[in-house]
Amino acid sequence: MPSNARPPVDQLLGQTPARQGFVGRRLTVLGRALRLRCPRCGRGALFEGWFSMRPKCSVCELDLKREPGFYLGSIYVNYGLTALFVTFVYPACMLFTNWPDKAVLGVLLAFCVVFPVWFFRYARSIWLGFDQVIDPDPLDPQLAERSADPWAIRSSEADAAGKGSGPL
Repeated sequence: MPSNARPPVDQLLGQTPARQGFVGRRLTVLGRALRLRCPRCGRGALFEGWFSMRPKCSVCELDLKREPGFYLGSIYVNYGLTALFVTFVYPACMLFTNWPDKAVLGVLLAFCVVFPVWFFRYARSIWLGFDQVIDPDPLDPQLAERSADPWAIRSSEADAAGKGSGPL
């Protein structure tokens, strides 16, 4: 195998999420997202710095720079988790503690500013993992060719055999 060629799927990953069951695959991808690792191989780091995302996975070369607006969904993940936390904590503090209302509001306001900044990387990683679960990008290029449009594959095979691409 040439030095720049990628190793086979089994050698790289062992059991891939695509080979696991319904729940196992989602848990594997979620675990990779929470470790800020590539959702496809689980080994490559997603970020170079606090806010700087790598263009590709260093192990499996998954393209992490998607179309403009792709990571907009991660804002919803980040906002949703922040809002969910505040929605449950504020009433709980009002009902079960004797803390002053302004103190609770001050702490939760600080949380609403600090938490989304800290959670930014995780929200992006979770969103990328969600995309990998919904629309998997296979690790092996041959798998990608097999999962493509079967008519396009037949047409390219016919072109290679010199038979043309259509009935005319």
